[in-house]
Amino acid sequence: MVIVRIVLEVLPAKRLEVVQTVLSLTERMTMETGCRNYSTYCDLSEGNMVSVFEEWDNRDVLDRHLTSAVFSIFLGLRSLLSKPHCIQVYSVLKVERLPGVDGIREEAV
Repeated sequence: MVIVRIVLEVLPAKRLEVVQTVLSLTERMTMETGCRNYSTYCDLSEGNMVSVFEEWDNRDVLDRHLTSAVFSIFLGLRSLLSKPHCIQVYSVLKVERLPGVDGIREEAV
């Protein structure tokens, strides 16, 4: 699995436009082959920071996505940002499911 984290520092006057554009891409992104998840978050402490998290089956499908028309729309947001976006790609070798927090806390006692 591959996880992509994209951080957008948005011009204050363009925040609504950026959020609407990113949200409008959600359905198209999640319909792409190999996309497991596409989530958008607004930072509560820094109102003009928007983060996008994407999960992909593997690097090959991510690379296809990065050359897609949908991702081109996303890159078109550059002019609405206060500084260049930051894109980080994480390769995940193993995903572990943790028991509920209560179970972990009981084991610690």
